Amino acid sequence: MHDQTRDELAARLSDAEQRRSTIRLEMQAHAASIDKTRQALGNPYFYSEKADDDPESRSRFTGYASHEPAFQLWQESRDLDELIADLRRQLH
Repeated sequence: MHDQTRDELAARLSDAEQRRSTIRLEMQAHAASIDKTRQALGNPYFYSEKADDDPESRSRFTGYASHEPAFQLWQESRDLDELIADLRRQLH
């Protein structure tokens, strides 16, 4: 492998690993503030046996919008894991 190509792959790997670390920190921050996300985007769960005025009741179910931020982070993390594995294969 040409040294320049190897250096480029190593730089891309370093960038991807740093981004993955950032994503993991973002995931932790998101988990820590899940109540704020649910207040802004709605209650993603419902329980039919709860009273209608309970925050987790069927009457307050708003759909799955509050899952989207975590899903986006997870999806980006998964894509980065695949990229990192591919870059490591290419370097070896």
